Amino acid sequence: MRIDIRFAAPDMAHVDALRCEVLVLTFFADERPLRSIAGLVDWRMCGFLSKRMLDGFITGHASERVLVPTQGRMPVDKLLLFGMGEQRSFTAQDGVQHVRRIFDVLADLGFRTAGIVLPGRSTGRLGANAAMEALVAGSDVVQPPDELVLFEGHDAEREMAPIVDRERRRERARLYP
Repeated sequence: MRIDIRFAAPDMAHVDALRCEVLVLTFFADERPLRSIAGLVDWRMCGFLSKRMLDGFITGHASERVLVPTQGRMPVDKLLLFGMGEQRSFTAQDGVQHVRRIFDVLADLGFRTAGIVLPGRSTGRLGANAAMEALVAGSDVVQPPDELVLFEGHDAEREMAPIVDRERRRERARLYP
């Protein structure tokens, strides 16, 4: 795998320790309140994201991309928000498409390192394996970032690790036949 992947627990202490250029938050149009890291970030930013949702600036629709400055309240300077549409219609293939879209935007903006909650993970719409396979499939098509920090619990990390290892072996075999 061309991406250096690290895992961090989905809690504020690990968000505070994040050393990346941007924090990518994925959420659904019907996800209220925000969950996982997005909910913690909203709390840290005194409800900024919730207020922008209430006033209609942030909607969560599938084509939405919003770059938000953190104004010194987070260890990263910017948040990149990605809407994913309605939860009930979200599939594993949608997860792949969202990963591709995220990687496209990260590349267009010149971000090489990011913390991320993978599409579908905050609400459990995608299991750990399906989310990691979506990441793998999405990274094969576009230029992925150099480094990703995935906010996942220990059990999910354990499920995802064999997929990460498999992709690293494939990448080594490609580079050193």
